[in-house]
Amino acid sequence: MRVFIVLVRKLDHPHIVKFHGASLLKKGDTTRVILIMEKCKGNLKSQIFDHPEVAPAKAMNLAVSGEVFRWAKEITAALEFIHKQGVIHRDLKLENILVRG
Repeated sequence: MRVFIVLVRKLDHPHIVKFHGASLLKKGDTTRVILIMEKCKGNLKSQIFDHPEVAPAKAMNLAVSGEVFRWAKEITAALEFIHKQGVIHRDLKLENILVRG
């Protein structure tokens, strides 16, 4: 856990959600790790499926296409940064790409 916290604290980048700390929550025989992070309004999956008009395959509006291109640039910039830090995101999917409010 300590190695994870040290690693995540290094990931200071404009397109990576800020990590503030962690806590352990023990209930009975179960212990959970609680990550304290910057507040986000949702994830990319909910953004796309709750607003199908912004789905890349359905977008007919140039402004929407520009937004999709911005997402792609920000995601690739963040991935490039974490890779340069020696970190590989092993579970990259729409649910794990958080959208700030």
